[in-house]
Amino acid sequence: QFSPQQANLAFKTDDVIPYSRMVELDYYNSFLRPQNLLGELIIRLYSGDNTFGAISLQRYQEHSCFEKKDVLKASLLVPYLVNIFETAYRLVKTNDERMLLERWMDSYAEGVVLLDTGLQPIFINSMAKRYFSQMNTSGGDTSIDTVNLDTIIPKIIVQDCKNLMDVDAPNCEPDCHGNRIINTKHNQRYYAQYFFNYLSSSQRTMPHFIVFLNELNTDFEGEGISFSGQHRLSRREEIIARHAAGGFTNKQIADKLCISPFTVQNHLKSIFEKTGLNSRTKLANLVKYLDMPLD
Repeated sequence: QFSPQQANLAFKTDDVIPYSRMVELDYYNSFLRPQNLLGELIIRLYSGDNTFGAISLQRYQEHSCFEKKDVLKASLLVPYLVNIFETAYRLVKTNDERMLLERWMDSYAEGVVLLDTGLQPIFINSMAKRYFSQMNTSGGDTSIDTVNLDTIIPKIIVQDCKNLMDVDAPNCEPDCHGNRIINTKHNQRYYAQYFFNYLSSSQRTMPHFIVFLNELNTDFEGEGISFSGQHRLSRREEIIARHAAGGFTNKQIADKLCISPFTVQNHLKSIFEKTGLNSRTKLANLVKYLDMPLD
């Protein structure tokens, strides 16, 4: 029944309801009167569709009522108070989005690492931590200390980023990337991909990095050999591997080659056994690494 004008961000209770009527309200008799409070000065806080709440200031009855100058002073505070709540709202929203993203990346089948412009880790998922632990225990001076995170990043990862940045960063397009196979002293092998990530297109000085890691089987033959010869794939297996890496489903591959999806599945099983991989994503990464064109 009693409400202030929408434009009034600060107002006195007697601006919207006479004192003679207010003393009849339950709110006055159950809250204000028992505490010997005379009236209230209300500051409403909202921005767009977001209502943050309201601040209520009271005075004891032995003091004078709130005046117009008090309302004007309170109105001057409103933009600063709203800015505080807007900032807090954005921080909470950003933190929620970050937590959601981190949970997704932590469940990712590949190792995922985010590095800042100083090549310090922003995030390392569980699989990457496992790979790093294996690399760091393989012997030799292979690790570099990190700030804020318990995980130690292998020095070779940081050096690869530095080398890629020194060579390609000055003229690099946003989708530039590098890759390599990392061999450890205990014959463990990992396929690493490095991607630039410029947060600002106007200040292309130092990029962030996203690193993806996959573990390869110990019988992986190395670099520079044809895909089928390196992994002892048949011609049919190589064709199916190319199509699978290109994102085609088993049924789509079967339709292209005039074979059954069951046959495609058996070929893929053989391909994974020979390559030491266990997913289409890893197969696609290997195809990309070897620069094998898709039909």
